[in-house]
Amino acid sequence: MTKKYTIGKYDSVFIRCPHCSNSNEFRSKSGECEMNNYTLNDCPNYVLIDINRDGECECNCGVNYKIDTKERKIIITKFPSKEISVEDIISFLSRSETIAEWKGRMSVIENFDSNIYQKIKDNERDIINMIINKKTINVLALFV
Repeated sequence: MTKKYTIGKYDSVFIRCPHCSNSNEFRSKSGECEMNNYTLNDCPNYVLIDINRDGECECNCGVNYKIDTKERKIIITKFPSKEISVEDIISFLSRSETIAEWKGRMSVIENFDSNIYQKIKDNERDIINMIINKKTINVLALFV
């Protein structure tokens, strides 16, 4: 039996920007192309094969990112032109809603600034507790 392909069909994978949390669409032409919608967590491997085919995503906030298909993680390739402060990084981490999201955001920070990443890793448990208790000022004191 011959498989029929229809021009213009694809599957979409919606992935939140690791900086601003906007949902952005990545299109894939691998797989059955039935106009299905996925997230990075529920996307079949055969759809991920082709997810970066249009290049990296250019989010409206100024961040560019692509997907590491083997690890299923976001790789930031360009940060906004403004300098990122420790306050921005703590705010970025505090938007994590799950442990998996925290780990994903930590890998983004590791790729961005290994010194800040190590300082967070050294104090991770305390930082998580301070963020939960909304004691951001105490978190920032760790970086002074």
